[in-house]
Amino acid sequence: GEQRKLDAMRHLEMQHRDLHIQIDAKELEFKLVVLVREQATAEFHRLDRWIHTSM
Repeated sequence: GEQRKLDAMRHLEMQHRDLHIQIDAKELEFKLVVLVREQATAEFHRLDRWIHTSM
């Protein structure tokens, strides 16, 4: 029974690690999306100002 317990523990640890990797990836993805959105917004405002000043 001891070996089975060890195997179960190892299995849980692996699942736990996979979960953490997925969470980290999601977090990174979210930060990237926010960053890109902020840059796009800034770019849009800059273009907007440029259009208004050249008209």
